[in-house]
Amino acid sequence: MSAGIGFVIFASRNGAMLVVAHAAGYSLVEMLGNEGAIAVGDAVSGDWHVVGDEPIHCRGSQYDAFFQGIWSSRDPPMSMARVVVGG
Repeated sequence: MSAGIGFVIFASRNGAMLVVAHAAGYSLVEMLGNEGAIAVGDAVSGDWHVVGDEPIHCRGSQYDAFFQGIWSSRDPPMSMARVVVGG
């Protein structure tokens, strides 16, 4: 894993979908359990280049997640997160 640090800039109302800003761009991350454990403003780490199941780390804890890709703009992943869960 090539982990990088990012910051959560959007979380859906139920905390299931996150948009993370990081050095490579913006990623849409779906939490697989523990929804709401990570919130806007939290520093997180993960392998942003993976598409699929991959852990995300926050405050010394590891959470199951599904990474859905990288975008150069925050708008596409934020729109997708809102559509998926009504965020």
